[in-house]
Amino acid sequence: MWIENNSKLETWMKTNLVSLLNNYGSDDLTTSETSTSWNYLFMLMSCCGVNAVTGTTNDFDSSAWITSSSAGSKHIPKSCCTGVTSETYSTFTNTACTDSVTSGYNTKGCYDAIYTSLSAYYIIFIAVGVTVMVVEALAVVAAVSKKHNDRYSETSTSEVEDISKKKEKV
Repeated sequence: MWIENNSKLETWMKTNLVSLLNNYGSDDLTTSETSTSWNYLFMLMSCCGVNAVTGTTNDFDSSAWITSSSAGSKHIPKSCCTGVTSETYSTFTNTACTDSVTSGYNTKGCYDAIYTSLSAYYIIFIAVGVTVMVVEALAVVAAVSKKHNDRYSETSTSEVEDISKKKEKV
């Protein structure tokens, strides 16, 4: 069941990420928040596109950047090229990377890059989740115990003395 659901989740995530990538509209770090976010993701995670880029046919083909012809001869943005940074972005050129997609680009897709990064911490996620559940269970037990103790401590000292006197008479 887990494998089937995991596969469905992976397909759903990739489909939605590709759909978001279709909004990619400019190969710069200032024009569009969406494009800028993708560009920083590509540089930070050393990835390109959602799925692995293997050539000129890739996830960018249906993006606004390509379909509006603002990409010119480029097939991938320069943020996908190895060695580009936010400091060198505006002056960076490598046509083997951006135009012919033959060398100098990050071949790993961003879905895989993010999945790998998150997988490194899955034990921590599980441990935090279990800890939260245990703390919540202890809080419920403590609340029930307190309520139980409060209920029986309502018996006053005089009531106890009265009960004791009744027992002595018998």
